[in-house]
Amino acid sequence: MLLGVDDPRSSGLGNWRDETGLSFTEVGERLADVACDGDRISTLLVHDANLGREALDRGCVDLVIGGHTHVQSGPDPVLGSNARVGYRFTNGTTGGAAYAIAIGSKPRRDADVALVTYRDERPVGTQWVRLRTDGVFVVGPYVELALDDEE
Repeated sequence: MLLGVDDPRSSGLGNWRDETGLSFTEVGERLADVACDGDRISTLLVHDANLGREALDRGCVDLVIGGHTHVQSGPDPVLGSNARVGYRFTNGTTGGAAYAIAIGSKPRRDADVALVTYRDERPVGTQWVRLRTDGVFVVGPYVELALDDEE
């Protein structure tokens, strides 16, 4: 299962303006309530990985992928309160993108993409690939995610 939400602080997409006054923490708690109500979520996509912190802490998510900081980090394991492990991964920069759509001819700075490998609908590994401004691809190491076997 895949779940995602817009960043409540700055996204120009979605319906975040329809319900104003929610704090970042409140949105994270609501997201965790949805993520933890039913089948385990394989991947949670958020602008800022901190938005998925509560869902990871509760142990309802295999992998939280965010961006926001423009610096690649993780995947880092998080042990949930239910003794299940999930991972936090932050993708790097998008090469100086400033809009929610792709425009222009080339990245102004290095641009990262995150590759996620799935097996039986669950993430089992991550790998970053960086496109440098000189056209060279730098491929990061493949990192296996050690998930438990429970469905």
